[in-house]
Amino acid sequence: PFEFFYGRRANFIQTFDIYSFLIPDFEKEKIGADSTPSADGAYDPKGRLNPISAQRVKPVVLWKASLITDKNGKASAEFDVPEFIGNLKVMVVGTGTKEFGNAQGNIKVTEPLMITPNLPRVISTGDDFIVPVILLNDTGKDQTATVSIEVSNGFTIAGESSYSVEAKDKKESSVIFKLKAAQQPQKGTITIKASAGTYSTSRTTELAVRPPAPLTTLSGSGVLKAPGSQTIKAPAEWLKGTEKYSLVISALPGVEFLGALKFLMQYPYGCIEQTTSSVYPLLYLKDVAAKTDPQKFNSDAIDNYINAGIQRILSMQTYSGGFSLWAGYNNPNKFGSAYATDFLVDAEKAGYNVPKSDKDAALDYLETVLAGKENENPLELKAYACYVLSKAGRPKQSWVRKLQERKNDLPEYARFYLAASLMTMNDKKGVSEILGEGLVDKKIERKTGDDLDSYVKTNGLALSMYMDIDPENPIVPVLVKRLKGAMQNGNWGTTQDNAAALLGLGKYMRYLNIQDTDYQGSVTLDKKVVAQFDSTKTLELKDIDFGAKDLEISAQGKGSVYYYWSSEGVPVSGKVEEKDRGIKIRRSLLTREGQAVSLDKIAQGETIVVDLTIQADAAHKNVIVEDLLPACFEIENPRIATSEKVEWMTKDNFEPDHIDVRDDRLLLFTDLPSTNTIHYRYVVRAVTKGKFALPAVSASCMYDPSIASASGQGNVEVK
Repeated sequence: PFEFFYGRRANFIQTFDIYSFLIPDFEKEKIGADSTPSADGAYDPKGRLNPISAQRVKPVVLWKASLITDKNGKASAEFDVPEFIGNLKVMVVGTGTKEFGNAQGNIKVTEPLMITPNLPRVISTGDDFIVPVILLNDTGKDQTATVSIEVSNGFTIAGESSYSVEAKDKKESSVIFKLKAAQQPQKGTITIKASAGTYSTSRTTELAVRPPAPLTTLSGSGVLKAPGSQTIKAPAEWLKGTEKYSLVISALPGVEFLGALKFLMQYPYGCIEQTTSSVYPLLYLKDVAAKTDPQKFNSDAIDNYINAGIQRILSMQTYSGGFSLWAGYNNPNKFGSAYATDFLVDAEKAGYNVPKSDKDAALDYLETVLAGKENENPLELKAYACYVLSKAGRPKQSWVRKLQERKNDLPEYARFYLAASLMTMNDKKGVSEILGEGLVDKKIERKTGDDLDSYVKTNGLALSMYMDIDPENPIVPVLVKRLKGAMQNGNWGTTQDNAAALLGLGKYMRYLNIQDTDYQGSVTLDKKVVAQFDSTKTLELKDIDFGAKDLEISAQGKGSVYYYWSSEGVPVSGKVEEKDRGIKIRRSLLTREGQAVSLDKIAQGETIVVDLTIQADAAHKNVIVEDLLPACFEIENPRIATSEKVEWMTKDNFEPDHIDVRDDRLLLFTDLPSTNTIHYRYVVRAVTKGKFALPAVSASCMYDPSIASASGQGNVEVK
């Protein structure tokens, strides 16, 4: 009995933490989220977030280990503290051979001369603003002090750069500097210096000068038959310093889909569908992914990327076994759960580690979906669940037969799920009946919620199923042609469409025999040869500016030369096209009493209610609202007790599904009804004097980019 009771055994306790809700895990967030870095790190394509990174506040967290105490139990340590004024908490943990203990205390960090600059959190290109500086004299006597300012390339000084101040002992004095932000997005520094007698001090702050418009990527692709040539002229209307160009040439057909693959891997949000879509095609397109950035996405890196995606997906699993729409939610999303489980089953088959208990729980959840009522769980969802369960070795034959009897009630894409399920039952006749019907080329109304059905998704899933069941079917090249024809600007517009298309095309490219290719060629820029290539390897050019220039690709020999180009940057105009396509969004700035604010007469410290009014011509799901703030405003966090409260503004506020509050913008994720106008209101405070750009407010549907609205671009002045 002693061996049983005192034997070693695994810990029975499962531990969890919520640190990711407080401090983001940036490595995990690269999968389906908003922080995928660029190759050189200069301009990160962070979607709707500020692409300019600056460490405005430097944390003071210092550590020293292995201190040895003297015979009295005392030890000393020295730390180099960065620019900091205030209280620091010191904590010590000590251990001996048989004892341990701890102690803590506070250290007040101060200087004879102390300066406190009041800087905005972020600034836009071309903004004019003031920097108030508070000087505290703690030298023990009255002083004549000099306060000056120095700036880097991101700013210019619009007034005096130095002031002489009569600083009374133990009293505060203030000076004001006027600055103007550069016209180019960049990281700048502002240094405030003060001196009095033998005393001196300084404070340096990094500040991001953000672009006036979002980072934009345009791309194109094509096929060149050798022998032959093709000339490309890429757009070049970008702000200097933000432009990037790339050209990829390969014998691999998938290179023309690099834009779609990049779209998925860099999509800036991370719900269950988007996270799954960002990694699913990589199971079939590892070779193509490696061409997006050979240094970053080599075979090991892609494996790490997929493994991180698996972990992120599992972090959204609920107690029911299904997966929630967003991390931290309790209720499973049914279609998202089927999609995520589909990926996990395929990932395990591809050799990736998927915990058996988690996968089994997800499959158990899909069985409960089959048992649900039809008005709660539609037939297309049950067809998908049957397909995933069959693929995982847990076929539900009775349900497959029920769906077979009602196949005419299924949307076209769901019939292919049914065919694949019948294939696992060796029902060749049933499979032939479905595949023999083919897929008529017709318009399919896009859905922005639930199964996210669309023309591209239906054709992509059909191609994927044909490649699994009957790759020699004559409809296969027809489906490939449809998908290629549906591409716009190098991708298919939404994460779901991109993933469905790439899954089908990835399987198709694996099946192709591309050995009968033998060519050599060159790339010429303005009649000068800049690179040479052949059919044995992929060429990638990233450091050549070919914007608005004649770039010619020529090849000799035989075979198809696939090419893909991209041109990205911040539009030089800085303007946003004002539009209302399916959604109408407007922004009003109101006083505490609900009256309109004069944009050129805002007082510093004034509380302003931002009223976002949204109206849709039909019900739309998965809509993003982005309100980019002028640099003079800061959002009042309603969760903080000291924040300003305006009671009337919450009367008819709608509750979005997800809110993301950043230093310089507010993001809302929600579904929109079609029956009425809805409002979302929040409070900002005018904290910085000056003249500032007022960016447009926008709303768009994640699964149908054609549904979008933008308005309200202008200027504000804080006095």
